[in-house]
Amino acid sequence: MTLIANDSGGCVITTDAAGCQKLNARKVVDCKADYVFGLKGNQKNMHDEFLELFDKCQRQHPNRFATFGTVEKNGGRYERRKCIQTDYVEWFPEIDEWKGLRSVIMVGKELDLSVGDVVFKGICSREFLFSLAFGKAA
Repeated sequence: MTLIANDSGGCVITTDAAGCQKLNARKVVDCKADYVFGLKGNQKNMHDEFLELFDKCQRQHPNRFATFGTVEKNGGRYERRKCIQTDYVEWFPEIDEWKGLRSVIMVGKELDLSVGDVVFKGICSREFLFSLAFGKAA
């Protein structure tokens, strides 16, 4: 991550899943900046482990997770979105190697699209790692 300068203090550095690496987390925090890293399936083992542990921890400690959702209906499209956030990151794989990790968020979307008599359904999610904390879930 060569774009991080020594004077990045106070900035928030964002990157897609390609930049979601322990070394980059350390570099960002060492420059006194914060990060938002996307996490996707291109890091399959980490992504799969994240999804499994996120789900398990959410079931075991629901009061440590904040959830916000929306529903939108427009013509033949029906879309449900849910954002789940927690500052409870002790369960995160190799947490000690992710310098500054303070919060994780999962954003999910479920879509039903009607075209004539045919209904298309889709589900997707995106996951993010933050060095920013958002406070404890109520």
